[in-house]
Amino acid sequence: MIVEQAIDRFKRHGEIDVISVSGGKDSTAMLALAIERGANVLAVFADTQHEHPAVYEYLDYLDEFLRKNGQFPIVRVDGSEAIHEKMEIRRQRLLQVAGGVRYRDWE
Repeated sequence: MIVEQAIDRFKRHGEIDVISVSGGKDSTAMLALAIERGANVLAVFADTQHEHPAVYEYLDYLDEFLRKNGQFPIVRVDGSEAIHEKMEIRRQRLLQVAGGVRYRDWE
């Protein structure tokens, strides 16, 4: 539903600015600045499933604030699979190094 609304707004206004939101101060400042300057903003949070509980609480607060002020709610996407895949690749490479495989010989 949110994505469809963003597409509709894009068709009407010509652009949508997608901002990656982590729940930290820098991405929040970037989001606030974009909204303040009148950008059509779609905030996206890639959830690794390994965030501190305070991050989720803050994102809920920020999401409510955005909704009350006529902005799109935060789109939360599951980024955990990509993180787990990268962690497995690193684990395998560390095992290779421990077994004597040189960097240039990695598969």
